[in-house]
Amino acid sequence: SDKLANLKSLLLADNCIGKTGIQALVGKVGPASQLGVLNLKSQQQPLIEEDMDQITEQLAKSLGMCELL
Repeated sequence: SDKLANLKSLLLADNCIGKTGIQALVGKVGPASQLGVLNLKSQQQPLIEEDMDQITEQLAKSLGMCELL
């Protein structure tokens, strides 16, 4: 599988990958991961609340938690 199975943190602070890049990365988080930290502070392309909602939704789907939303 191309999913990241044992990911515990995803540190993306001070980057310029944008919402689309962040969604692509969180989309690779596997459902068995125990992701406890997603650090997105100080993005060069600022994220608005709607962006964060979409990123959170993508991460929840990747973790198999979409039924909780």
